[in-house]
Amino acid sequence: MPDEQRLIVLVDADGVVIAATHALPAESDVFTSLEPLDDQTVHEVDTPPGLSQSPQNEMLLDVLGYRLTADRASLLSREG
Repeated sequence: MPDEQRLIVLVDADGVVIAATHALPAESDVFTSLEPLDDQTVHEVDTPPGLSQSPQNEMLLDVLGYRLTADRASLLSREG
């Protein structure tokens, strides 16, 4: 079962989320991967509070367009 409080996000050169998946516990039998292209990076972050109550698939779509904070520890909404 995914750790619903953590996401793995792929961000572009401007820090905008362009792909996301749930962070999975190490003992999980499921494997997911996000492979960055040039000028893209992968980060593990907390699920933004407003999205944590959304159904899982909706949340993964809703997080697209969020921006990685300067310290690369969390996400800001599109309006933030």
